[in-house]
Amino acid sequence: MSRLLGALWLAAGLVSCAYQLQPVWTSPEPSLPPSQPQPPPNVVEAPANWRVIHEEAAGMSALASWRQLCVIGHEGEVTVSLVRFDDCHATLRVVDQPQSWTLSDTLGDSMRQAAAIAGVNGGYFQPDFTPLGLVIADGRRMGQFTRSALVSGMVRVIQGRPALVWNSESSCAEAASDLLQAGPRLLSGGQPITGLNASKTAARSFVATDGENGWLIGVTSSVSLHGLAELLATPGLVSGLRLDRALNLDGGRSTAFFARLNDGREINQPGWSTVRNYLALVPRTQRH
Repeated sequence: MSRLLGALWLAAGLVSCAYQLQPVWTSPEPSLPPSQPQPPPNVVEAPANWRVIHEEAAGMSALASWRQLCVIGHEGEVTVSLVRFDDCHATLRVVDQPQSWTLSDTLGDSMRQAAAIAGVNGGYFQPDFTPLGLVIADGRRMGQFTRSALVSGMVRVIQGRPALVWNSESSCAEAASDLLQAGPRLLSGGQPITGLNASKTAARSFVATDGENGWLIGVTSSVSLHGLAELLATPGLVSGLRLDRALNLDGGRSTAFFARLNDGREINQPGWSTVRNYLALVPRTQRH
């Protein structure tokens, strides 16, 4: 039932921001990657064509903060649910979810079991539910390192410090405690990657960093990859944070978001399909 409620919540959010401004509070067929060839990863200046028209916020202990934004731009109104954190206090953990199909709330169950304060869906997976690209979770290595226009970057955690690394920069995984390949890249050097698809819209999920200690994980209602890149490059989207790099995760039916607020309430948007893995936000001292 929680999965059905989550699906109805997300479906309503795809229609208009107006239907998603009130979050859902809850108690404590796999998707396939789109076929989308990409040109070389050049970047261009981002026009300031997105603006925030509504914002809600709440704290998540001292480790992070939750934001829900309604923004408007050339693709219409888009809702963004995100968690901001500092990697001095919290880090990312890859949580494997090997059940290929279930009616249970795998997002909420996985996040609670990991003692996570937030989380989003992770990377792509094959029709047989094996990961597409390299994944390291709980010290276990799965899949194979992949270089493609779609799987073009990774989240890599070494000694508790997360980083967004492009495939062209490194394929090193030996020292990583957690690693997740995904893509395509959205931002590099604070600017949108050129050649991103601007016509196909869908729910999206992403991870982004300012290149220092500031990070975001989040999901959006329906937007194109090009639109999401421009949105994340918009100055002042999140006060005091100018993003340097951003990586797309497996969105569409797989889009899922979880956040536990400091009063114990949960925001749980489990998505429409069972996914292979999640990115969980955990206290820095929990595992590292």
